[in-house]
Amino acid sequence: MPKFTSVEFMTADEKALVLRAWKAFVASGFTRSKFTKRLYNHLIQQCSFIAHFNIDGFYNQYFGPGRFAQTVSFIKQFTGGTSVEYGSDYWLTDCRYGDINRAMVEVMTEAAPSLLADLNSLRATALRDEIIMIQRELTALEAE
Repeated sequence: MPKFTSVEFMTADEKALVLRAWKAFVASGFTRSKFTKRLYNHLIQQCSFIAHFNIDGFYNQYFGPGRFAQTVSFIKQFTGGTSVEYGSDYWLTDCRYGDINRAMVEVMTEAAPSLLADLNSLRATALRDEIIMIQRELTALEAE
């Protein structure tokens, strides 16, 4: 476990709890039940994400059905360092929260290859299903 520094609005112990929640969320493949309020608050307050109205709006923006590109963008923020929504890396260099955010990057960097492979597989299946539906529609139209 990394050594975190307490700051005005977040103790070292709170940072450790965020990292624990982050690890569980990433390990689950971004399961909604693992997306905690603590994690959501940290993302919108210290990781350069906007709130998207509430926790469910945020989750659906990045991990909802069919949101493959958005999930990839989310992963890339934590492997490349540039904020998806603001285009900067301040969230990583901030002297108050950079320690926890860099620890989150380490977790994502390790998990990213597997997560991206799973997303590619899901996207391929979704595209195949869509092609089948389009072929059925075309066949029905041609039969009219």
